[in-house]
Amino acid sequence: MADNWKTEYDQRQHALMNDQLILFEEGKLGLASLIKSIKGLLSVLEETDEAWIDKVRDEWGTLETAYAVALDRKEQGLATDAQTTFNDPIQQALINDAVQNLRRLVQERID
Repeated sequence: MADNWKTEYDQRQHALMNDQLILFEEGKLGLASLIKSIKGLLSVLEETDEAWIDKVRDEWGTLETAYAVALDRKEQGLATDAQTTFNDPIQQALINDAVQNLRRLVQERID
């Protein structure tokens, strides 16, 4: 019973992750902010299920890579801005798949 606070705390963090993912899907949160939010929320979880965290980090890594590619293309003059790269159908599919996978993983943790 003493560790029940950890479960409740983690539930709130999972709910916040879900909220951030929804905001991103609704276009109310940018990719950079989503990446930062997921990373931050993962870092404060009290109960660690390493297998689950690894799966989340894999999907988070996909988002981070997509963001890095967009910034690199902009810097090299291959795109006018990062959004141009995000709008590329291949990048968009990678981002959407990662977000959906993250939503599924987070939903597993929400009661």
